[in-house]
Parts: sequence; structure tokens; C-alpha cells
Amino acid sequence: MYGQVASVHLADNGLYVAVNQGKRLVFPSSISNMDVLLDTLETLLLFVAKMESHAHLIKDTIETMESRRRSLGKMFNRPLRDDGLATSSSRSTTIEYDGDPDEFGFIKLMDGRVYNVIQKEVMDRHPFDE
Repeated sequence: MYGQVASVHLADNGLYVAVNQGKRLVFPSSISNMDVLLDTLETLLLFVAKMESHAHLIKDTIETMESRRRSLGKMFNRPLRDDGLATSSSRSTTIEYDGDPDEFGFIKLMDGRVYNVIQKEVMDRHPFDE
């Protein structure tokens, strides 16, 4: 029995890429070839360490963004223009939407477009719609 470890990365807006994360995993078929198990375990542990490192990096980035948001106060949450970009004017743009964000942070707007609450960006269509 054998396998391979890969991870999926978001390469671009809506483009996911599978990246090989190490050598081929080979599981011993008998006691006589148990030596291949060490290589397999080493590859799995290296993969777990990489994923843990990435998770900490993402967590630290989110905490830094939240800290900046709190320190800048209302200046950080400037009103949005119709195209979704921040504006420096005091004119406020209200975003009307139906329901809660989906698992990717998208909310359907009343005009048919979608708004991503994570990226604070308005798009013409959901990137995962066919």
C-alpha cells in the first residue's frame, strides 16, 4: 500500500493548486520491509510541522490585522464606494444584503452582486459559481 501527501493552495482568486509535500508514502506489507515505515513517518511528521507553521503564520497575520483595526478605530472602516473600494469622503455607502455570509465569507447583495466580508470587496459574481 502506498500514498502521497499533498496540500491545496489558493494560487489566485478562485484558482486552487495541489502541491506535492514530500516523498511517496510506502506502508510495509510485511515485517521484513519495516524500514520503509521510518521514511513514511518522517514525511508525515514534516508535513504536519509545515502545516502547523502555516497555521501559526495565518493566526499571527489575523491578530496583527485585528490589532491594527482596533488601533486605527473608525479610520480603518472607511465607507465603501459602489465599486467596493474605500473612499476618503464622509459620505457613507450602505451595503444591503440577504442572510449570513457563506463558508467563504460571501454575502449576496440586493443588486445581485456579492460582497466578501473578509476581503471587504464587492464582485459581480461568486468566484465558485459555474
